[in-house]
Amino acid sequence: MIIKKVLQKVKSTLQRYIWILALPIFIYSWIEYDKRKTDIRVNREITYGKVNSSSSIYKKYSKRSYNYSFLYQGKRYDGTSSAYTSDDIKYQMFYKVEFSSKNPSHNQMIFDTAFVQVIRNQDHLDTIYMPYEEYLKNISRYKLSKQQMNQDWDQSDTRAVDIDSLKVLMNRN
Repeated sequence: MIIKKVLQKVKSTLQRYIWILALPIFIYSWIEYDKRKTDIRVNREITYGKVNSSSSIYKKYSKRSYNYSFLYQGKRYDGTSSAYTSDDIKYQMFYKVEFSSKNPSHNQMIFDTAFVQVIRNQDHLDTIYMPYEEYLKNISRYKLSKQQMNQDWDQSDTRAVDIDSLKVLMNRN
């Protein structure tokens, strides 16, 4: 009985003065947030990161928290940024990541444009990031030109001649 009264007294006291506990936590969080933003602004670098997963923040159709990863100087870093569901964030796509070169764990993803990672192998391996919309246009153009070439080839009455045979014919004349 006495323990129950003591617990009720403690509970009511905590409820009245909870703000005293919450205020320092809020102030500390705000200061750390400001330090992080300042660090990113002062030591700013930009790279590309891939969206790996997301989770709901408050309501099912509100903001979402997106988990992503990026590479900097051969090391992998993870981050979390939030965006609205209506922003149409695509999973496994790349977006720009703004981070501090002195502390890459201070980072944030910029969700304005989705990018596709394109790896080219000409003289050496090269990775470029192409905006997703531009990538789709290029793929469409490629398919159309390939289809047009196939139609032109099908409609022509010429036979395929290998290059060596053509050189021999040209040298005779």
